[in-house]
Amino acid sequence: MSFWENDFVQMQDFTDSLLESYENQEFIIDVLKEIGSLRKRVPINPGIVAMCARNIIKAVKPEEVDKNAKHLVVTIDGNEYYGETHITPEMLVVENYEIPQKEVSKIFVLNMKTLEELWPTLVFDIRER
Repeated sequence: MSFWENDFVQMQDFTDSLLESYENQEFIIDVLKEIGSLRKRVPINPGIVAMCARNIIKAVKPEEVDKNAKHLVVTIDGNEYYGETHITPEMLVVENYEIPQKEVSKIFVLNMKTLEELWPTLVFDIRER
């Protein structure tokens, strides 16, 4: 396996794509924290972490918004709002921002169960050192 085929490069490519795709720093930090959590849960296989990392960010529809869960809401003009979100018939409320649903382009949520979904046999309790 060459350097360009290894798991480190895959993870670096993923983190680079985060910086290119999203502007909200808090959202990016939360994604990186989840990757760190996955790495602690599966320390012997970075390839599984790299595969799971690609599934952390999940696009959802407005009707799938979990009340008071954190979501990244992207408007049609490209603005990003991240925080606890709830929905009303006509608005998405992210923290203190009210965004009309017709102005919403995309909604993302962090999937904290990627390991359970992709590799359920690797789910163990984490022991602190």
